[in-house]
Amino acid sequence: MCRRWSFLGLILVVTGSLLGCSGGTVGGGGGVGTGGTGNVAVMMGDAPPDGVTVLAFQVSLTGAVLQPGNVSLVSTPIRIELKQLEVELAFLNAVQVPAGTYTSLQLTFANPELTFLNNTGATLAGCPNGQVCKISPPLNPVSVNFSGPPFPLTVAANSSLGLLVDFDLQNSLSQTLSVAPVVSIVTLPALQGTGQIEEIEDLFGRVVSVDAANNRFTLELTLSGQQLVVVVDAQTEFEDFDDDGQCPSNNFSCVQVGQVLEVDLRILAGGVLRARKVEFEDGPNAEEVEGIIVSIQSPTQFQIVVLNEVPNLADIAVGNLISVTVQSGANFRIDPNGLTIPADLRFESGADLLVGQTVQVRRRSGSTSTNINTDRVRLRRTRFTASVQTPGAQTFQVNQLPALFTANGITSIEVRTSAETDFDNVSGAAALIAGDRVSLRGLLFRRTGGIPVLVAKKVRKR
Repeated sequence: MCRRWSFLGLILVVTGSLLGCSGGTVGGGGGVGTGGTGNVAVMMGDAPPDGVTVLAFQVSLTGAVLQPGNVSLVSTPIRIELKQLEVELAFLNAVQVPAGTYTSLQLTFANPELTFLNNTGATLAGCPNGQVCKISPPLNPVSVNFSGPPFPLTVAANSSLGLLVDFDLQNSLSQTLSVAPVVSIVTLPALQGTGQIEEIEDLFGRVVSVDAANNRFTLELTLSGQQLVVVVDAQTEFEDFDDDGQCPSNNFSCVQVGQVLEVDLRILAGGVLRARKVEFEDGPNAEEVEGIIVSIQSPTQFQIVVLNEVPNLADIAVGNLISVTVQSGANFRIDPNGLTIPADLRFESGADLLVGQTVQVRRRSGSTSTNINTDRVRLRRTRFTASVQTPGAQTFQVNQLPALFTANGITSIEVRTSAETDFDNVSGAAALIAGDRVSLRGLLFRRTGGIPVLVAKKVRKR
């Protein structure tokens, strides 16, 4: 069973020398020598800010160094999109380190980029009220030397643990949107029996190699560029490879170089990354752009802020504002991600589009850096934080929504949960009370004559 925390994080994994390290880039460093080494895994997350709607926030982690000994936990800079960590975790690295006691972790950041909706009533950081803007906010300081609990931290030989780094976005952003990183850290011991440290969901990337003899493949993540070695076993679920008769066996034999996949992982002792689910998204030559809808001009024209792309497109970057033109006869479909969609909800045409939905569009010929022509619009998971307005046993209503919703006349959303919903820090919907703050992830539907509905995959009480 996977532990859950009240905040989000970046994960670093530490493991004992006899276990080795796989499924990530192995690093090392100085010595705090008590004999042997340990392995560390690092994860990261954020908390949502007030006053503006953060649509995308990227920052580079350029250093993570344990002291004493100058033990580096990352070998190259890693680009992180923090807004998506509102209800998720990001895997950074798995590293062998000398066994011993460490007193602090120094984290160094660079190149923040913030895309936000300004609904403050005044110009903010050069962005006019009511506009979506992308800025490069000042970063000061660039380094944080964290020495609070769980430090001093003892890493024993032949042991494994994770470090979960919470990047508190709310307290890191000033009133002028400059950035002064505020972080906290907890440890994640490996669970007895399974050796599992954590789960990572919704990793999106392209297959760069397949090792059938050893039941593994390498996935290049589109946001960070990391290449992760993913191991499959008899418990791994394979989904959608048999769509349109492509690969009826719907198993590991269907995985091919160049495919776009979405993967859920279990992080095990030693930094092994074992696939819980592998879902086919598209073929080798596809260009996919995912984003959150920020305005709708017509059923065939809307704007998104880019959250992800496959492959990394030279003319489009995360956080950019892009117009989408829906071609005649375009296919609208839902990516259920293990959710059963109620019969009264649909996503079949441009009439079902809603501001705040996350969609993935396939880029076709005639597209430019600012306009995408698409023949397919796929509904994906939306993430946001709100307050419980009306509690319920399985269905509840939320308000105090991000300004992206309220500026478009959406003041409340119905949240439907089921046995397919994961709950963090709360036993279930029935345990929520009015006023509780919750971060949500799920499929958001427009509903004619009623408030929007979120079919929840995850509910995290904050």
